Amino acid sequence: MTNSTMLLATSCPTPSRCLPHDTKQPIAIGLASVFIGIVTVFVAIRVYIRGYILRALGLDDLMFVWSSVLYGALGAHIWDLTFRQLQAGVHYSVSFILVYQVAFFFIKATFLLQYRRAFALPYIKRICDVFLGLLFLVLSAMLISGGLILRQFLGPVVIPAKGGILVWGYTNASVHLVTNVVVFIFPITLVYQLRLATIQKVGLIFSFGVGVFTCAISILRIVSLQSATDTIDQSYQSTTILLLSIAEPTSAAVCVCVPLLRPLLMCSTTSRPGTHGSRKPLSAVTNDSGGQTDLAPSMPLASPTSLKRLQMA
Repeated sequence: MTNSTMLLATSCPTPSRCLPHDTKQPIAIGLASVFIGIVTVFVAIRVYIRGYILRALGLDDLMFVWSSVLYGALGAHIWDLTFRQLQAGVHYSVSFILVYQVAFFFIKATFLLQYRRAFALPYIKRICDVFLGLLFLVLSAMLISGGLILRQFLGPVVIPAKGGILVWGYTNASVHLVTNVVVFIFPITLVYQLRLATIQKVGLIFSFGVGVFTCAISILRIVSLQSATDTIDQSYQSTTILLLSIAEPTSAAVCVCVPLLRPLLMCSTTSRPGTHGSRKPLSAVTNDSGGQTDLAPSMPLASPTSLKRLQMA
């Protein structure tokens, strides 16, 4: 108990009246609904572009849909909750933390499979395959260690030590930050090697650079972790970090869809009066999943000429 809490307890005839009774529940519900709505919209856009316009749904698109499906008593003070509400809140929080690991893995797998398809070079495919394997090992380690740490919170009476969850939280957040940086920086280095016009390079770098927002949210999660765990009022104080944990995969989901928006913009341009015939011809693109050849708009990122020049370089 802190000094301020002790002062309230001694100066008030009924301490419960002196404790704050405000709530963050409306903010939590509102922001969570906005984030889920954003992800739902971008899932629909991606499926429409890849499945209807390009006719080229692949493994990366399936990974993205799975990550969105898994994206999934918060905000009230602990003294305003009943014991049943506290138990339900703990179970929801533990489930959210574990599902968050799996959802973010699928989002990062979507990035790597998308790079594997766009930069269709043998050594890039090997790098993506190796990093996919490393991500799977990291996911397994986080789920096993998280299950061992978080199961202490599911007991009806036992109050676990906060040191274990804090260490695991910092480790988990740091691992996500490092993998985020690698996943988002990797394509930018590849774009620099392509022989494209400067404006095209800038556009590609900007579309991939949106992931900087996800890295910034990861840093905010690390900063707010201490205040969310080192308190007796965790149902109230942990609202910020849980909302950041929803915003982080939301930002990543938006980022993974940004490079695919060009076909949608091209369709909207050709639908305007006087712009018929301005759409670029379709070029054959090989689908890695079945070795078949699909039709897709000729994009600078997957241009066969650019890839041949890159191999010669």
